[in-house]
Amino acid sequence: SGWMLGIMDHPFTVISASKELGSQGKFTFGSDNVSDDDPTTAWVPDPNGIEDYPMGTKIVAEGPEYNEAIDILNGYQYSTEIFDVNSRIKRIALYVDGQYWFEVELSDVMGPQKIALPEINLNMGDGGGSVTIMLEVLELYPGSKYPEYGISGIYTRGG
Repeated sequence: SGWMLGIMDHPFTVISASKELGSQGKFTFGSDNVSDDDPTTAWVPDPNGIEDYPMGTKIVAEGPEYNEAIDILNGYQYSTEIFDVNSRIKRIALYVDGQYWFEVELSDVMGPQKIALPEINLNMGDGGGSVTIMLEVLELYPGSKYPEYGISGIYTRGG
């Protein structure tokens, strides 16, 4: 670890998510970890009972939108070792306010990754600057030890 999010970053609030992996000692993997402003925690969905894991796992979050982009902390970013042993997201389908937006391929790296959302401001209407996004996981980079993947954060910068 070593880096932290800046004060101009705005975490998204999770509305719903696929069932998380059970706690392991002091570590919890609930969806609230996505918006806790701590890159060393992560939401980790439970693969048990999902036939085509990770297909069908998803997370829905709401937050402010600035600069026509969101940032995602892909993987469980507790440490380089933890990041490597767990799977990471390779491809997702992104939905904005319930509408399919596009598919995106994420890089297999630690740190924030920007996902450009061109013309998203046209979606927001007169009600203000909040959007609901859904990430549906389509494909993973395999971890060296575990099939589970994580998301350590979803946020936007600016404002």
